[in-house]
Amino acid sequence: MRRYFFIFLLMGCVGGAGICLNMDNILAAPTSPSIDDRASSGPDQKQEASSSPGSEMTDIHDIKSLERVALPLSFTTIAGIAFIGFLVCATVIAGWLYWRQRKKNMHPIEIKIVPDEKAFQQLAALETDNTLGDKEYYFRLSTIFREYLEGRYGIDAPEMTTEELLPQLDKLALDRTLNLGIKAFIGSCDPVKFANERVPEEKKITDVSLVKMFVTTTRPEEQDDTTAEQT
Repeated sequence: MRRYFFIFLLMGCVGGAGICLNMDNILAAPTSPSIDDRASSGPDQKQEASSSPGSEMTDIHDIKSLERVALPLSFTTIAGIAFIGFLVCATVIAGWLYWRQRKKNMHPIEIKIVPDEKAFQQLAALETDNTLGDKEYYFRLSTIFREYLEGRYGIDAPEMTTEELLPQLDKLALDRTLNLGIKAFIGSCDPVKFANERVPEEKKITDVSLVKMFVTTTRPEEQDDTTAEQT
């Protein structure tokens, strides 16, 4: 936006120079005669009046009121004035556009990730993290699953207990095998999270795969069509 201000400034200088070049025409405009000029006119009449003191004075006249003098405006002057007006308007508009763009940049647009893509990204990161213990691992796996339920179905799963969440799964019309597997997974998370129960590595792999299957099965159909077209 700065370059626009420099362009407008240059255009203003050009317009101002045009007005300056035309000042000679303005200063050379004819003016009305001054009061002193009118007062000094007719010296012969004044002498005649003074030579005959007894004569009646007839050479005194009322002073004519001042007249408005219209200065001639050439095409260059009119164009210069119009250009300065345009320059002011353009500068105001450019400043407003600059302020609007700067304000927009101060509030970047947040890109929302659909629930299934978010879940897949989090599951991939969880699988590659070898620093987590069983308790933290299942806290994160359970959170991923519950947040997906909230984003996909609007269920307040992150704030529900296991007993409150299990009946909600029956409302999703899941495949019976998948429904039983997910319920078993949810029930097995609590002993690990709250009782520090040990979990074999094979079960971790099985539970992550089960959550992936659940997300893949329940993702919106239009996203499945989009993914198929991309592949």
